[in-house]
Parts: sequence; structure tokens; C-alpha cells
Amino acid sequence: MSVEKLLLLAMVTLGGAGVGLLACKPAGAQSRIRPHQFISGTDSGPREVRVAVPPGYEASTIGYPVIYLLDGGSNLEHTVQVVDYLAAQSRIPELIVVAVHNVNRELDMTPPWMKGFSPLPP
Repeated sequence: MSVEKLLLLAMVTLGGAGVGLLACKPAGAQSRIRPHQFISGTDSGPREVRVAVPPGYEASTIGYPVIYLLDGGSNLEHTVQVVDYLAAQSRIPELIVVAVHNVNRELDMTPPWMKGFSPLPP
């Protein structure tokens, strides 16, 4: 069994803990992560997103696919490691990863038509 298959099997078997195994094999150039702030159209105030761009992005004229990552504050680093690894192995194209940070989880994750809804009895 190849090393790549073993790593993928370990990742699937161990769940999120297996993601760290991917970092053991050098993946070449790595994505750069930059913070950005903007004012939301909701009442949540200023928002922060962090954007990971692939190596060579600034000099490139091609378009890149984008992944929007919810819970970006806690999921960005390992997601970018996996994306860099898989792109270096030519398993996926190079990607831009946009990590959206939660300000208020209920506000961020509840559809507007369900505001005030609680699945739990009072």
C-alpha cells in the first residue's frame, strides 16, 4: 500500500485527528493567509475573514475555485494544510480558502425565517 493511501486511510479512520498526519509529508510551497475586515449588512457589526491564497496568486491571471469555510476561526489552519497537500499531489486544483469567523453563532448559523425558533421545549 502506498504512503499516500496509508495517510488517507489514517485520516478517514482517525477523523479530524488524522489531518495532522498529512503535515508530516512536505507539500512544497504553502498558501499565505491574510486577515480582512468588513462591515456586515446585519446587526453583527464588523466581521473578520481570513483568506488563504495559493502560492503565486499575486502574479497569476487565472481564476481559482473558492471554498467558504464556516467556523473559520477554528478550522482554517488544518483545512489549508489539507488543501496545500492535495494540490501538491495534483489531487485537487489550487484553491482560495475564505474562513468566515463567527461573531454570534445563533445569528450566523440560523436562517432568517427561523429566528426565535427553538427545538427544545421551554
